[in-house]
Amino acid sequence: MQVSLAERALSITERAVCVVVTRIIDFRVEPTLATPGETITIVGKLQQHWPPMICTWGGLTDFNVDLYVNDVKRATATTGPDGAFEFRTSFREYGTYWVKVHYPGNAWYCPSWSDEVAVKVVSEEEKEKAEEEARLRELLFWLGVGGAAAAVIGGIIYLIDRERRLRELELVLAARR
Repeated sequence: MQVSLAERALSITERAVCVVVTRIIDFRVEPTLATPGETITIVGKLQQHWPPMICTWGGLTDFNVDLYVNDVKRATATTGPDGAFEFRTSFREYGTYWVKVHYPGNAWYCPSWSDEVAVKVVSEEEKEKAEEEARLRELLFWLGVGGAAAAVIGGIIYLIDRERRLRELELVLAARR
């Protein structure tokens, strides 16, 4: 069942009378680079905004949220404590899949959408190569950070040592006068 943008807009318009604002937070999709058949875990939390007097967010328990893949509804889950939800799915074919979660709302609670996350399904070789490149990028980043930190510390030590040498020179000059 594919939901068009027009239907989404209509859904939002129809629910314009809702009272309590909702949101989906801590939304994660892991892994985002997978092989065919590999399990993808989608987690997050559905929250409501309490009235202005309290001004805080709280989890919604026992509410249904829907998983969409490429704008097609794929599954429904019920939120647990603190509004937490989890889906597990997999993709059999190579390609990019766009994953998001929707809470449809009702007369009291407004609807909300999660961010949309891309999951790329590739061969085992491509995944290994991408993971190796990611590890190399991380190593180069930390070497760069470490090198920059060493340069700063070295500069500070040089300036401190320079100040010490200048004071010693001033004392020697003062003693000669």
